[in-house]
This record gives sequence, structure tokens and C-alpha cells, in this order.
Amino acid sequence: MLRSDHFLDFPAELSATRWEVVSMNRFIRCAAACAAFVVPALLALAPSPPGDASGAETPPLVQLPPVFALHGTRVAVTATASGSPDGLSLVVSGRRHRMRPDATGAWHGVFRATHRLTHYRVEARYPNGRMVRSRAGAVTALDEITSPRISFATSSPALVLTLAIGHDVGATDASQAARILPASFDVDEPTGRIDVLDQVNARVVTFDPSGQRVAATPIASTTANDIIREQDGTHLVFDAPRGEITHLTPEGRTTTPANVGEQPANARLTDVPGAASMSSAARRRRPGLRAVLDRGSVLVANGRRGVRIDLGRPALDVVESETDAGGVLWSLVDLDDASMRLVSVDPAHPDDVTTRTVDASVFGDVSRRMVALRSGVVVMNASNTLMTFTRYSR
Repeated sequence: MLRSDHFLDFPAELSATRWEVVSMNRFIRCAAACAAFVVPALLALAPSPPGDASGAETPPLVQLPPVFALHGTRVAVTATASGSPDGLSLVVSGRRHRMRPDATGAWHGVFRATHRLTHYRVEARYPNGRMVRSRAGAVTALDEITSPRISFATSSPALVLTLAIGHDVGATDASQAARILPASFDVDEPTGRIDVLDQVNARVVTFDPSGQRVAATPIASTTANDIIREQDGTHLVFDAPRGEITHLTPEGRTTTPANVGEQPANARLTDVPGAASMSSAARRRRPGLRAVLDRGSVLVANGRRGVRIDLGRPALDVVESETDAGGVLWSLVDLDDASMRLVSVDPAHPDDVTTRTVDASVFGDVSRRMVALRSGVVVMNASNTLMTFTRYSR
């Protein structure tokens, strides 16, 4: 920067210009000094860029992601994005489609299900030039989707077992304000015994139908979250946070855990890739048969055919699905009125669907609340003080 003494030897005729330059030089110095304090203050007061509290935009969220569609039909995708994006695009098989916003801030786009399997994602563009992508999704095209006849199940449920929370299994404090439930269970159908994964007490407890405790086998983990009973009486114990599967004998001996990588806290053993080759858990999963949400209804897909089930009220979640030995798919469905429906579909007769209202309330991280049998299922329910296990059939 120029100093004022640089202008002292200017000719007299330039003196006026000299003092103008000196004055301008002083003004620049003052402005620079002010900027050093004012600009940071203004930046601190400026609104954060779109996104979370850290200023980073979060990936777009696809609402009720579509999973199945009738071949050749239009598939609607709805998404929301953090902050104020310039726009959202629906990317399908490498091609971009503009999404349009509505008054609520949601963005909508469509594409056609012209392939057996179509992959898609949503991209959000922000004023700062940043592009944020959602998780990839996939839509399977079905050749046929029918609406079946739905009937209410007429068979009477059978109460199998009742346990006291904090006494028989689980844990509770003196005020009953905090309770921890067993995370999973399994059934030995020939004897009627129920094995309960009482992880909070680091054990597997076996009860006979009368409620008598016949065994309590210790385990080395309080974070285990699923259990499968094998035909030889041993158990597979799954610890999702640790990503470990351990064989447990009735005498309490264990094998070296098989590491399958860290899984979600409430993941089930039957959801782990390769678990079917390790145990008889494969009997509970029939390839190609699954139940998913479909615009407030439940859609059961079997190969290239689908059945859309309307339960009279919007469905919020398919909590669990199990296939019994007869091939019937059983699903626990959470409805918008806080009720739970048990839906059964026989793939051999897909147009004949039964449903009933059941008690299947749980709290905390419970991985499995339903176990399939040769015919029918056993469903676990919990109140403030009791756990019940009830058998249902078609």
C-alpha cells in the first residue's frame, strides 16, 4: 500500500492531486480495517446453507419407496429434501426426469416399469453447486396384480405361554417405568417348549407349555438380538451389533463366532446373507415370496404375480413376515389406527386371503415377535407386566 510521504516531493501543480491520493489512501486503510471486523460478523449472522445443523445437505428421502409395479405401468416416486434445493431429478437407468414440487414441499416424479428390474435414485441440486443423491432403489415389474377376496379368520387363537416381565424374563425397575424385553424367541413344536433369548440377563431360557422353566443356558453377550433353534437342540445366537453368529449347545458350550459384519440393531438372523446355509432358518424364508407396502395396502409378490391386499385402513408397515412349512406367508401389518393385523396368504390359492386383529405390542429393540410353525404361527405380545405367546392358524 502507498504511504503519504511518497507524495511530499510532487511538483506544486500536482499538490492537489497528491492530497486527494493521500485522502483516498487513508480511506482504503480505514475500510480494510473495518472489513476485518464487520465481514466475519456478517458471515456469522448469515443463514446456514440448506441441510442439517452442520451445514451439510442430507440425502433426499424417498417416501414409501415403490418395490413392485405392473409391467409397463407408470411408477410414482415421491421424495423430500433438506433445505432449499434448486430442483430434484429422478434418475432411472441413467436417464434424468424432472421432479415437480407440491405445496407441502414434497417432490414428485414418474417413470415406466418397462424392464423386469428397474433401478432408480433421486438427486437434489443446491445453489452452492452441490449434488446430493438418495439411496438407490429398485422396482420389480410383475405380469399380473390382482385384488383377492379377504375373509376374517374363524379359528380360535390358543394361548401358549405367559411370562412375568422382570421375574421370568426381561428386566424392570421398581417403578415399572423402564422395562427391557427379550429380543427374540423360537419354538420347539414337537414338545411345545419355547426358547426365549433373555439377552438382558445374558441367557437363553426354555419354558414348557405350563410355564415351568426347564433350562437356562448362559451366553456371553447382553447385546444378542435373535435366536434360532436347530433340530438337534442347539441354538444359533445372533449378535447384530457385533456381527457374530454363535452355536450354543444345551450344556452351554459355544463355537467360535462366525463374523458376518456389523448389522442393524434389530436385524434378524434370517435377514443375514448366507445364514440359510448355516441353519434350518431357511425353512422360514421362501425365495421369491415377500410382502411389502404398496400405497397404503400390502402387496404379496410370488414370482411374476402379485396380490394387492386392502385392509380397510392405510397400512403403515409390514413389521414381520414368516412362511410356515405349508408354504403360507404370514405377515404382521401395522395400521394407521395403531392396530395390528395378521395376514395370511397361500401361494397355491393367492386369491384367498385371511386376516385377523391380533395383540402384538412390544417396546424397545425386539427383533422377532412371530415364529412360523408347520401350520400357523406363534406371536409374542407384551403388556406392562406380562409377555404372552399365542398360536394362530388359518
